[in-house]
Formats: sequence, structure tokens, C-alpha cells
Amino acid sequence: KARKVAALFLCFFSMYLMVALISFMFSWEKDQNIAINLSFSDFISIHPEVAENFSGAIGAWFGHLLIYKWFGISSLVIPVILFLFALKTILGIEKIKAGKFARYSFFIGLWLSVFLGMLLGKSY
Repeated sequence: KARKVAALFLCFFSMYLMVALISFMFSWEKDQNIAINLSFSDFISIHPEVAENFSGAIGAWFGHLLIYKWFGISSLVIPVILFLFALKTILGIEKIKAGKFARYSFFIGLWLSVFLGMLLGKSY
């Protein structure tokens, strides 16, 4: 029962994260100005309406961390992987190959991040 509750939380978190990442792609200029010099604890303490991200200040911080600092556009696959693992745990369906999807997605995402970083360079 605890696994299903944790999987349900993971399912909702993955949906929240997907909304945060997509919203960050549209509101990155304003959100990045806020997030660039703040730690997570400082970012939580600011008023949520300061960020233009649809998911609030925490969503803007996740978007800044995943898209700007870590993986770039490839980070959009992370909520999908989390959702598949949660769905597999909640429903108990063995046909969902979440592990195989995660391996391929991380491999492609890592190479896509490196390729786009080399191709586009430091454009900021």
C-alpha cells in the first residue's frame, strides 16, 4: 500500500514537473532573472507570484535547474519517465517497459544535450 501511495505522489509530481518545464520554456527570461543567484531555500521564501511560471516559484526553480543548468530541452523526458514508473507501480501492468524506456531516453537525452551544447555553444 505504501508503494502505491508513493507512486501516486510520483505521478502527481511528474505532472507538476512537466507543467513547470513547459511553462519555463515560455517564461524563462523573467524566471531566470529571479533564479540565477538564489539557492533553493531563498527561492522558496520569495512570494510565488514573483515568478511567471505557471507552477509558481518552485516550478520556475525546477525549470531553471533542469533546463538551464543541467540537461536543456532533453529534461522534458524526465517527467515522462517518472510518470511511466508511477503508472506501472499503480496499475501493476507489466507491458509498460518503463526501465527500457528510461535507459533509451537517458542515453538519447544525454547525447542530445551534449550535441546541442556543442552545436550552439555558449550563446548567453
